[in-house]
Amino acid sequence: MSDLKTEIIVRSIKIFAIAYFFVLAFIFSFFIAKYIDLFFDYIYGDDYQSKNINILYLEALSQIIVLGIVSYILRNIIQLIPFPFEGIYGFQYLRVKEVTSPPTVTFFLFIFQYKYQQKLSYIKDKLTDTIS
Repeated sequence: MSDLKTEIIVRSIKIFAIAYFFVLAFIFSFFIAKYIDLFFDYIYGDDYQSKNINILYLEALSQIIVLGIVSYILRNIIQLIPFPFEGIYGFQYLRVKEVTSPPTVTFFLFIFQYKYQQKLSYIKDKLTDTIS
């Protein structure tokens, strides 16, 4: 019975650890993505119609590169934030795959890039008009 109790506690801590990481990733990504969006809007502007499609590609590519770098840095910063239940029943926070996997932070950064999504939508529409 003791093994079952330990297993339930460890699994509960793991679920809490995943939720903890997702909440931190969400909060950090929300604010940082907003500033990245404003930064690129300030640099490139939002007048997509007057720009060549190749320039828009380069702008989108540069933003993807920056988002990848920021995602890496942000994930490493979030992992440095102490987990409250570290060491309880031998639990190790950084051994949880969801905490160390890059897609979580990257996903949150991308979904909060509203102007970037508009730019990509414009590029897609322009391409479908060109191909049709």
